[in-house]
Amino acid sequence: MRKLAVDASEDPVTSDILFTLQLRTTNEPLLPNLETFECEGTIDGAFIHFIPTFLSRETTDIDIGFDEDSPTVMFTSIITKLPTLCPNLGRITLNDLPRDPVIIEAASEMLLACNRDTLNGSA
Repeated sequence: MRKLAVDASEDPVTSDILFTLQLRTTNEPLLPNLETFECEGTIDGAFIHFIPTFLSRETTDIDIGFDEDSPTVMFTSIITKLPTLCPNLGRITLNDLPRDPVIIEAASEMLLACNRDTLNGSA
């Protein structure tokens, strides 16, 4: 699978199903060849935890919309993991992040940790 597009507003998969799938992958990505991860709508705190399950070393394009009411620690946790989970990121779009100093710091650290040779600097 090259691309996964999830519509978070429709909640196609429950967190119980994702938790079961996460246990079955034993610290390996659920979709090891995934290049593009897109999440339409907004992801709430319950789904944020499962994002790493979908991402892999092959993922180069991420587009996620977050629910602004989710706890700050949930945002910072996933943001700081992105360069490690996907070392060859070319494009990252994180929508609706709250303007919180902790999140701004996490996003800055994430960008500094990304591979400069692969990250596309265009807006």
